[in-house]
Amino acid sequence: MKWLIIGEGTERLVLEQEIKKHHLENNFFLLGLKENPYPYLKDCSIYVQPSRYEGKSIAVDEAKILGKPIVVTNFTTAKDQINSGVNGLIAD
Repeated sequence: MKWLIIGEGTERLVLEQEIKKHHLENNFFLLGLKENPYPYLKDCSIYVQPSRYEGKSIAVDEAKILGKPIVVTNFTTAKDQINSGVNGLIAD
């Protein structure tokens, strides 16, 4: 399984170290910011939004439009977009 991580944040160095420590270089790819993330979203088999804090996520709506299975963390507005067990899963 391959995980493509799109975006940038303060945890990048920690993630790089964890990937290396656990020998996951062939499974996790930190792609950074992408001007056009849609080709990745279109081709993915599952969309995961692992946010701690999130407003209304446009990416979650895009994943719904594309009919992707969705897993989100239980951020403040998650229940505004996902009915867990119906159109996605909300994970603690």
